This record gives sequence, structure tokens and C-alpha cells, in this order.
Amino acid sequence: MKVKELRDILSKMPKDKLLNLSIEFYKLIPKAQKEVMALDDYIETSGRKKNKKPIVSISLAELEQQINQFIIDVRNQDYLYPNKTIVRKERLAWRSKVKRWGKALTKKNRTELNFPKQAELLIQLYQIICESCVYEYFSAYDAFQSIGVKQVVFYKNILKLLQNIGDDEQMLNKGISLIIENPLNTYTLYSDLIIQFVKSIKTERNYIKALEVATHLLQTNGFNRSDSPIEQKWTEEEEYEQEQRHNNLVELIYRLHANFSDYSKAIQFYKKHYYCLNDEIKLYVLVRLLFEKGKKKLIKQEIELAIKQGIKPRENLLKLLAMINDENLLPQYL
Repeated sequence: MKVKELRDILSKMPKDKLLNLSIEFYKLIPKAQKEVMALDDYIETSGRKKNKKPIVSISLAELEQQINQFIIDVRNQDYLYPNKTIVRKERLAWRSKVKRWGKALTKKNRTELNFPKQAELLIQLYQIICESCVYEYFSAYDAFQSIGVKQVVFYKNILKLLQNIGDDEQMLNKGISLIIENPLNTYTLYSDLIIQFVKSIKTERNYIKALEVATHLLQTNGFNRSDSPIEQKWTEEEEYEQEQRHNNLVELIYRLHANFSDYSKAIQFYKKHYYCLNDEIKLYVLVRLLFEKGKKKLIKQEIELAIKQGIKPRENLLKLLAMINDENLLPQYL
């Protein structure tokens, strides 16, 4: 049955039957799914009469107090397990709290504007939601999905506030660190955040500054797989995190160069610094980056060069090369 058909049937149904049917529908939904969807919270909110009085804007001092207390309670897992600090109803209402605070901090017509403080508080919220992607803080499977805000959108809102401050150096430093220092949710890639950051770079001056910041972070990251086992100072997990951070910074620098149409420098930097033991996988990642921008000639150049160097590209890369050579076209998807 289609939604329109269902709506037509329900609109003609007596109120008492509609009430009974709603209850039966509710019973059919698993408890875990109700919590993920914040269904109870939605039902309670929908049942209240709308307040026509103007909504009083919450002060930044109140927001700071509430958010700081929320973070303490979250890290104590008080929103996960039954406890005397946070009652059940409040535990289920964490989603609406986060959404309300996020809207209050990003509202354009706030009566009290303090962009540095707004950015600081929004970053704190972002970081605790990111933490919940690796630690058990909430019963929800994915906190970003649960509050109805994509991670990349949350990150974009932070960038906007940082830009409003007018301190380019702070915006660049914080924008990059938020990418490489925080976990991802299930539906986000580091590339998504990197692309959003690069889009925010509008001037050549900031482009050069961003390159300097990213290059410095790359140099101080400490990742070096050429170390002998005796010289290695990191655990396997720490080394993986360093490798991941290293490659994310390499991709960021590649995209910065590419965004300012310097593909020669972008490719050269990528090939020199991107770490991958498998040369074919390294080639595939590069081709994928070029494919995003429809760079046929460069894709052809890199695949043919790899073949000359003895690398055996996967079948779909060979098909891609053939399509470029025969039809001078790129497929819709790689």
C-alpha cells in the first residue's frame, strides 16, 4: 500500500479505531528502534499544544552551563544506564537537547552574538557526539543519525561560525584538527569533511596558509613505517591511527593543490607521500580522486605510467582506460 492510499483510508477512519490502530502499530516497533528514532520524544512533543508566545532566546551563559553538564553526564554514561542522576525521561530526551542547543548556537538572528563562544560550545557538542561513535555513551546505534544531523553538516556549521570570528589562522587550524582528531560516524568518510574544508578556502592567502598548517601537521605527526622494529615507539593501534592521520593530511594537501588547479603538484605530492604497501591500491585511490573532477587526460596518464612501471591495474581501471582511449569518455561511476 502506498502512503497516499494509507492517508486516504486513515482520514476516513473513526477516531476510536484510529487510536487503537496507532497503539497496535506502536507495539509492533521494536524497543531498540523506538529509541533510535526517539519515537517517544516525538509523540510527546506532537501531543503538546503549540505555544504561540515568542520563544525566549537562551543566553550563552545558560547554554555553556547546560552543555558542560551534559558532557560530564555523557562521559559518566548517565545517558546509557539507569541511574539516580538522569531519570529515564531525561535520558531519552538527549536528542532533542542536542538539536535545540545546536539550533540556538547557529541561529542567525540571535540577540546575543559571541561567535568565539558559540563556536567553542558547538565544537564541544560535536566532539562529544564524535566520541559516542567509538564509546558507549547512548543506546542509539549512531548519535548523528539519531539527532537527525549529518556529521558533515554539523562540521560545516562549525566552519561557518569560525569564519564569522574573522580569525583566518584559528579557522584553518581548528578546521583541520577537527577532521583529523575526531572519530567518524557510520555514514561519513574523512574525504567528506576534507572536501567541505577545502570548499571553505576562498582566497589564495588562506590556501597558502592551509597548506602550511597541513604540511606542519604532516611533519609532526611522527608516522614513519621505515623505522626498524627496535626503533618503533608506538603500539599497533597508535601506529594505525598515525597512518590514518598521515594519509588524511596527504589527501587534504592534494585537494588543496587541486582546488587551485595545480594538478601536477597535487599528483606529485600524493605519489610521494601517500602511504600504501600495495602500489595498485595507491594507484586506484589516485584515479578515484582524479575521477571526481573528470580529469580524463590525467587518469589516462597515470594508469599508462603505472603499467609501464610494472603495476597491474584492476580490471575496472583497465576498462576505464579503454573507454578513454576508444570513446574519450568517462563512465558515470568508477
